[in-house]
Amino acid sequence: MKNQIKIEIKKGNELSERDIGFIVKINIKTFICCKNYEKELKILKDEEMKSSFFFVKKDSHIMSFGLLRPIKIKYLGKDYNLFGISNMVSIKKGKGYGKILVQAMKDFLSKRGKTGFGFCSNKNTEFYKKSGMIVKRKLKNRFFYNYGDSRENKEAMQDFVIYWEGKDKFVTKVLKTKSLIKIPCEHW
Repeated sequence: MKNQIKIEIKKGNELSERDIGFIVKINIKTFICCKNYEKELKILKDEEMKSSFFFVKKDSHIMSFGLLRPIKIKYLGKDYNLFGISNMVSIKKGKGYGKILVQAMKDFLSKRGKTGFGFCSNKNTEFYKKSGMIVKRKLKNRFFYNYGDSRENKEAMQDFVIYWEGKDKFVTKVLKTKSLIKIPCEHW
């Protein structure tokens, strides 16, 4: 059937070499921090095998993709099992594929009662708001990557936090305090 849109979800360890190569090539084209194919390939294979990859396909062609990376964050003495929202890309912009992708990710999180959050630049905030995500600017100052120089890592964060809150009410709890949140991985 022509023009059929399908959502496909795969764990990182289920991705084909073709899927992995496609993701790395698009990430290099899309994200300023991704420039070296071999380095990005290694990161994907080393760090994303437990992540859930979402593909929006039209007639078996990938139109949009992104991932949810499971992460454990210790905050105020309690462990939270969350998902990092990452690498959301639409190959064809303005066709609704990105919104379909975000909805699939929100459905996945809601079904599991999990919180998902990520970071984005100012130019993408309206898209995320229209897609039903919550977008907060000031919240980004509370997160930093827990490796190397914490000041440099804090500056590496994008301008805005996007999130979908789960049953744990993690973000609500974060908003009630001024404590910093250490992200236990280099990036996602």
